[in-house]
Amino acid sequence: MRVLLIDDDGDPLSRILSEVQKDYIVDIANSGGEGAFQSQINEYDAIIIDSKLSDLDSCEVCRIMRDADVFSPILFLGADENIKVKSLDSGADYYLPKPIEPEEVKASIRALIRRNKMFKNKNTHKYQNIKINFSTKQVYVDNKPVELRRMEFDLLRYFLHHKDKTISKEELLEHVWKQGIYANSNIVEVTINTLRKKFKEAGIKEIIRTIRGYGYRLNIYI
Repeated sequence: MRVLLIDDDGDPLSRILSEVQKDYIVDIANSGGEGAFQSQINEYDAIIIDSKLSDLDSCEVCRIMRDADVFSPILFLGADENIKVKSLDSGADYYLPKPIEPEEVKASIRALIRRNKMFKNKNTHKYQNIKINFSTKQVYVDNKPVELRRMEFDLLRYFLHHKDKTISKEELLEHVWKQGIYANSNIVEVTINTLRKKFKEAGIKEIIRTIRGYGYRLNIYI
């Protein structure tokens, strides 16, 4: 199995690295930019990101990878408890506070790989009668296809990546549409309504809930 370690100051993590290398092939990225690039051209069973990077904000590295459809589980190593929520919101799957014992890191990697096994092998999420294939971008309800346009699928995928979070319209505009759309545009509301309608026709009553004053939240747990 192959792991990517993103850390531009190897000395503090050298003890952890030596232990992880006993069980995994470890690629080392010496900057956030290099790590984001490697994550997109190689397939990793897990990615470890140290919070202290000099070239990019470490949480931004998480966000870049998720926006680029990197689905490898991410373990975030942080020295400041304040960064925990930010790292998880940015796409990290698990947070470990420093100081960290090597065995704790290895146990966390094993847990993340187990959790990601179905996703990695099949690239498919299932929940009751809903099946979503991220490779083919196909969605099924009761094994019948739900035809989604590109932005509808991208929107659904973003909600799935942040399934435990209420997401504002501004965040959706920034991370799903990314550019060229103004905050006063109604494109988010229109796309969500279309997505709801298509799933309702397929038998799913309300796939996305509106949380008044805050934004939107996925209404299923996949």
